[in-house]
Amino acid sequence: MGSNPGMSSRTNLERALKDVLQHHTEHVSDTEIFIESRKAKELNPVNKEVFDADAWQVYAHKEETNTIGKLLVEHLASDAVKVMSLRGCKLVPGARSITPKAVKMYRIQEQNRVAYNMTTVVVTNVYLVEVKYEESLASLFLGYDANELATATTNMRTLLDYELITSMEMQEGAAWDTDYVQDIFFRHGKLNIACQSEHVKAFTQKETLFFEDLAEHLSENDLATVCGIHNYTPYKNP
Repeated sequence: MGSNPGMSSRTNLERALKDVLQHHTEHVSDTEIFIESRKAKELNPVNKEVFDADAWQVYAHKEETNTIGKLLVEHLASDAVKVMSLRGCKLVPGARSITPKAVKMYRIQEQNRVAYNMTTVVVTNVYLVEVKYEESLASLFLGYDANELATATTNMRTLLDYELITSMEMQEGAAWDTDYVQDIFFRHGKLNIACQSEHVKAFTQKETLFFEDLAEHLSENDLATVCGIHNYTPYKNP
């Protein structure tokens, strides 16, 4: 819970969860998982009201389920900065028989609150491509050691996440305690940034400045490379 299935990427979330488990292979032998969007439902026996919400359901190898669940709960509850797609998420145990109805209804209400307040900012003319290091693109690889540059790659998802989070931290004047950017994903050929509705205006301003800065400081060929634009013309700018 804490993620909107309609405004996030299943592939990104699966990858993020697997990355968490890859650090615990001494406890888990089979780290393969997959998720799908499912509707959680519960009937209030008092007034016969039906509570329902859309959420992700995690599937894993049956013998590994308890261990995997424990590891994910611990990670999501820790103070470590979460990778994209996992920000704001909590893992809810799926054993229906041992969870009180009141707790299940509360979880559904909380999931609906999060999903209702989430939206996406959509950017056109930006496509998912891996960008290899070139001297003319050195400003996009500032976090890399000189010895790593020869094989270094980046992409717009990584660049935008860093830019938006850094900008919001500076704007707030303190370490961010809100999950500003929950996911950045590509759908139907468009870049989507999932965030809470209250931050849409700030995000739109920040990303507009980011892309304007790219267009100003990069050549047309380099801009087309970074954004994955084929047959570039100025009308295809982000």
